[in-house]
Amino acid sequence: MTRPSASLLDQLTRPLTAILLIGLIAALIYSNTFSASFHFDDASNIVDNPPIKKIANLLDFSGSRYIGFLTFALNYRFGGLSLFGFHFVNLLIHMTNGVLVYFLIRLLFQAPRLVPQPAFAAAPPAIALCTALLFVAHPLQTQAVTYIVQRFASLATLFYLLTVVCYLRWRLSLQESKSRHLWYAAAFLATILAMKTKEITFTLPAMLLLLEFVAFGPPTRKQWIGLIPFFLTLPLIPLSRPGALGEGEAGFASDAHALSRPDYLFTQFRVIVTYLRLLVWPVDQNLDYDYPASHSLFEPSVFLSFLFLTALFAAAVYLLFVSRRTAADPRLRLIGFGILWLFLTLSIESSLIPIRDVIFEHRVYLPSVGFWLAATTALLGFSERWRIPVAIGMGGLIILFSIATYQRNRVWLDELSLWSDVVHKSPNKARGHVNLGATYIDQDRLDEAIRESNIALALQPGFAEPYYNMGLIDYKKGNPADALSKFEAAIALKHDYAEAHNNLGLVYKALKRPDDAIREYDTAISINPDYAEAHSNLGVIYKEMGKYDEAIQEYKTALSINPDYAEIHNNLGNVYQKLGRFDEALQEYRNAILIKPDYPSTFFNQGVVYYNRGKPSDALIAFKEAIRLKPDYAEAHNNLGDIYKEQGNFQEAIQEFQTALKLKPDLVEAYYNLGDCYQHAGQIPEAIHAFEQALQIKPDYEKARQALNALHRQFP
Repeated sequence: MTRPSASLLDQLTRPLTAILLIGLIAALIYSNTFSASFHFDDASNIVDNPPIKKIANLLDFSGSRYIGFLTFALNYRFGGLSLFGFHFVNLLIHMTNGVLVYFLIRLLFQAPRLVPQPAFAAAPPAIALCTALLFVAHPLQTQAVTYIVQRFASLATLFYLLTVVCYLRWRLSLQESKSRHLWYAAAFLATILAMKTKEITFTLPAMLLLLEFVAFGPPTRKQWIGLIPFFLTLPLIPLSRPGALGEGEAGFASDAHALSRPDYLFTQFRVIVTYLRLLVWPVDQNLDYDYPASHSLFEPSVFLSFLFLTALFAAAVYLLFVSRRTAADPRLRLIGFGILWLFLTLSIESSLIPIRDVIFEHRVYLPSVGFWLAATTALLGFSERWRIPVAIGMGGLIILFSIATYQRNRVWLDELSLWSDVVHKSPNKARGHVNLGATYIDQDRLDEAIRESNIALALQPGFAEPYYNMGLIDYKKGNPADALSKFEAAIALKHDYAEAHNNLGLVYKALKRPDDAIREYDTAISINPDYAEAHSNLGVIYKEMGKYDEAIQEYKTALSINPDYAEIHNNLGNVYQKLGRFDEALQEYRNAILIKPDYPSTFFNQGVVYYNRGKPSDALIAFKEAIRLKPDYAEAHNNLGDIYKEQGNFQEAIQEFQTALKLKPDLVEAYYNLGDCYQHAGQIPEAIHAFEQALQIKPDYEKARQALNALHRQFP
């Protein structure tokens, strides 16, 4: 009789149940990520990346990460910068990868050299499910899933796994099967898509060759012919033009370690051991590890790591060799294959190719498939008598990992939680302090921002970004002269610092030096022609100088770069309003409101246009909406009062003018309007007092003086 627990395990490992379980667990543990903010490289690759804002910009297929950027463009096309949409797609990719891992392992056990022996024939479904669930639930995967831009890693993994699964289906299909060639074509197409997603997929042809040896034996001439097209795809990555769509590693140039190839390799021996430790014991995860470089193989930690990895690699080769020469135990072969999968998929980013940041958790996303395949095969494949207790133990581990992943995702909620975590774990690395300082600036916590900037400078005196942050702080505090010296210091350390030149332009504008401001904006644009904010700032200064055509051109250029920039639509509408082009002004205000429905200034400007066009009812609605969004909007209260006055609602008008003056006591127009309203209401002493207050604030206010003189003549 079958034990109930065994029957339950068999039920869980059935394909449909397994797929639902993988999807459910992934959805639960990532359910707290849908509002997690953009972080770090999300800015340059998504938020401020012009090519993804229009699908037509993506006609250049040469970029080495084209497919990844195309998915970002589609996200933007259907949801703008909605965080939910980006996270939803990332989660779907992760779920799909979990399902592909499950089917990959089920297929591996059908290969001629991996068919399970009768003694553990019941283990393969459990191995497949546990491997997939450990892959999906592990907290180390959060960087590849929750950190939006690392879709490159998860999507490349999807195509990588899809290639291997389709290739296996092709090899396992009967010769006469009608769908056999479709599986081969799908594998080849998935390879091309993988190589146009991320460079780590360069190892795919080698992985298929390894798969042939492990699952089917040394390739025959016929099998080599089948493999050749996959090897012919290898030039796709080196021939693609890096940077075509804005690819780049995270980090600041000034924070980079210029490691030689040997030094990078020595460091990676330690990094790979760290990855393995994190897979087994995922504590102290960090976006930005403070990882010192190694410069000799004979450093104790490097040498010990090298010996450990060499032994692990040798063990994998030995397992494959032994399983070939003995009774072909597929468990040994599968463990060896899993370990070699780990090494092969790490080889691009953890070998002799120096990358600016030596360690990132998302780099383990694809390699972890091999790790968990080896681990679950070792645990479940050799424990037939204890299969249920071991499976229960692995279920408990999956639950623990799921809880840890859910908790880790909380760190990704916003910039403050993320960079606070980084600074706590890497207190001696300047970059975390710089980014935490920038977050404090965004939140107007300027004293804390100063503290973080000073720490960053103490840790790395030649770092331009802390000076930039301190310049922003001085500018926000209303000290443009101090800000000037800070931005200049940042530029001295980093000549191509477009953001510093742009903000230096803002400082010059505040100091009434428009020509210098224009020069700095032009410099920022020459460094980065797609710098929408610099074009917008140039438009602002041209508008103030009365150069309306130039202002319109700069605003339009900015919008062609970043069409979802509500402030620029609003500013362009203001220029059109100034020129009396009211229909165009209203259209720009509508565009701004569509992008940013809670933008009170746009509703106010819209109300002004309606008022000037003789549509007081529409203006009334617009001003009320501006006040709803910003109750202390004094100018909106004043204009709303003006409409009430024209409608003869003097008491309501008086109330609005009084509210405006409480909010802004020097709003001279409100005093004049209040006096005029009192005069119409027959409250002459109050009217005289209001006009006098207006003249006290602005002695040359001729309209108020004439009204006051007229009252004095009428009521001497």
